[in-house]
Amino acid sequence: MALTKAKLIELIDNGDIDVGGGTGTLAIADGGTGATTAAGALTNLGAAPSDYWKTIYPVGTIYMSVVSNSPNTLFGGTWESLGGRFLIGADGTYTAGSTGGASTHALTTAELASHSHEQKLPTSDSGGSIYSSNGFSTGSGSFSSGISTGISGSGSAHNNMPPYLSVYMWKRTA
Repeated sequence: MALTKAKLIELIDNGDIDVGGGTGTLAIADGGTGATTAAGALTNLGAAPSDYWKTIYPVGTIYMSVVSNSPNTLFGGTWESLGGRFLIGADGTYTAGSTGGASTHALTTAELASHSHEQKLPTSDSGGSIYSSNGFSTGSGSFSSGISTGISGSGSAHNNMPPYLSVYMWKRTA
């Protein structure tokens, strides 16, 4: 596994790699950075200080924050806002960079849970009541035609959002 510049900065800043402390530095030829600071390590690995942000946030990187400051203002480069979207991990079904989904969805008949609307009719022409499975009865006498349970629901769209934290998101495009 190759050590990336971003991972190196993380390891140094977390104290996982000793880059000083009186023990000297590990030369680049020996697998080190030849530096005692993260900034020095980046410089020694070929990144100019003004380009550090390009190493940390390469094209295609997603930047998220609860503060509305655009990364364009913070770092430079070109960033596209990703407002109004959820992120999903890329895999064989969802390829990286693909988009989809909708903020609301109206269920189709095929998407409804399987269910029935049971109705019982009199068993003879001598009369009786219409009796539904919920115990409601209406009318009496014989009936020569079928009955309708009526229409229920409005078909309005609904959302399917899980609990969320709203953040500002941008994707670096250049």
